[in-house]
Amino acid sequence: MLYVAFFMYCSKLAKCGITAPTHLPRIAVASSSNPSTERWNAAVTAATSAHVAGKELSWETLPSLRQTVEQLIATGRCVAWFRDANTPGGFARVPIETMQLSSQISPIRNAGRRTADPTKPTDHAMALSSATRTLVLSPARLTYLPGRTPARSAFHLRTAKVALGAFPQSTNPLNFGEAQGLLLTDAEFDLPTALRHGGDPADLDAMLVAFAGTSRASYQPLQERIAQEEAVERIRTRYVEARDPDAGPISQADIDVIVEAALDLGQVPSLKLVHAVTQGRGSPNAVYPKIAEAMGRLSPARRAKPPEVHKGFWDAWQALKGAATETGQRALEEQQQALDAERNQLQEARDAFAQEQAAAANAQEERERHLTTLQQELREAKEANERLQNEAGGLRQAQQAADQQRAQDREDLTKAAQLHAADLEAIAAHELAQKQLSAELASAIDALAKANKAKEAAEKANDDLAAKLAAAQERSEELLVDKDAALAELATARREQEAAVTKASRLDTQLADQTSAVTRLTEQRDRDARQWGAIEERLSAREKECVALRPLTGQLQEARQHIARLEGEIAALRQTPPQQTPSTTTKRKRTRGDKP
Repeated sequence: MLYVAFFMYCSKLAKCGITAPTHLPRIAVASSSNPSTERWNAAVTAATSAHVAGKELSWETLPSLRQTVEQLIATGRCVAWFRDANTPGGFARVPIETMQLSSQISPIRNAGRRTADPTKPTDHAMALSSATRTLVLSPARLTYLPGRTPARSAFHLRTAKVALGAFPQSTNPLNFGEAQGLLLTDAEFDLPTALRHGGDPADLDAMLVAFAGTSRASYQPLQERIAQEEAVERIRTRYVEARDPDAGPISQADIDVIVEAALDLGQVPSLKLVHAVTQGRGSPNAVYPKIAEAMGRLSPARRAKPPEVHKGFWDAWQALKGAATETGQRALEEQQQALDAERNQLQEARDAFAQEQAAAANAQEERERHLTTLQQELREAKEANERLQNEAGGLRQAQQAADQQRAQDREDLTKAAQLHAADLEAIAAHELAQKQLSAELASAIDALAKANKAKEAAEKANDDLAAKLAAAQERSEELLVDKDAALAELATARREQEAAVTKASRLDTQLADQTSAVTRLTEQRDRDARQWGAIEERLSAREKECVALRPLTGQLQEARQHIARLEGEIAALRQTPPQQTPSTTTKRKRTRGDKP
């Protein structure tokens, strides 16, 4: 119906004076619009890259078969179809997620006879599994069924006899017997619709006809079939342009257009071609005579007729032509035989190459696995190297910080040693000053002893004077008569008494001053002794702090502050002047003759 509508549209364009396109696009079912289908298309393209035109593509060795199935499963879109009468549509589907292989030849039961051939598929069992079901089979052959697009293509997996008990831990297993088959397609491909006329997956010829349009005996490469269909479309375009839409049955003019277009495009005019162009119009009894009539008029031999020549020359020409044709056919047969031999050799070489390629594929897989292991080890080594480099960088930074801290500690220790030396010098100066103070104290003590002696002498003289005064008073009493003399003596005694009192007061003052000086020197000595003890304790603490300064750099600031306080105290001790003792006032002793 689509072709008819398109032809009618082209006819209307032709009536309106609009020329229809000379080439019509092929009408094909497009692949799914789902972007994930591209993974399936890429996998099919990769699997069929070694396809040879004109030959059926199949995989009969286990490594190549396994590699192709793994490529299809890796897309995440592989679905296995198999015949099931209990399922609507006659086909059941199982999404394939994993594939497992195991040997069917037991080394215990077949000891001494043979082992499993790694290249022979029938010596192995295969499990195609999903989350809910497992298909257990023995692969025999995998065949590519080409469709219009990779998304509409399929892979036919033929099965062999599978050993009992294969994959006993499988989920909901379904075992396939010998000479059965299943199809591997894209997840969005609707197999029951594509095989609406029915079909058995075990019949490979029927599956090839259903997908590729031809049987295995008349296999036609996909590209050639597409080119032929394009040629049919072009012939149909010329046929539609030349045919009147209101015309009745197919006529000789219609057949002439079809035959002429077919000859121009290199196609062979036939009943099949006429039916393909006209959508099945015309019976064989009506079409064959018209094709013969058209070929008689439009064939290349009739288009270029030879000139009129003598019949003898024409008979000789026909005889020569027949002899040349026979000679060429014999030569062609010989070349065909040589070509067949070369094809056989080429097939043997291809088989050997396929085996070498399978071995190379196995070696490549082993190399890839080894390369993956080496890459993993290389990544781990790189990570370990980076980790060690980071740790080394951290250690270098810590070493630099420790070196800087050690240098700072050394400088601080040098400064502390300098301060300690200054403290020792200050202590030495203080000791010298203490010695000087001790000498002054000794001299003051001597002066005090002398003053005590002078005081004792003054007191003795005072006592003598008092005795003399008493004697004088007694004498004055006796000499009241001689008043003037007594008064004179009394005045003299008074003057002597005043002089003695003045001298005693002076001696008392000197004694008080010397006593104060001795007391002050004693207090200064005690204070210096206490300060010296405090300085020694602080110096010991300073020495301990200097010893603990290397590992305990955090206490350096406190030590500096402590040293600063000590320096301030020492400076204060140096700058403190000696205290001035206030002079004491002594009362003059009264004598018996003094008036109040």
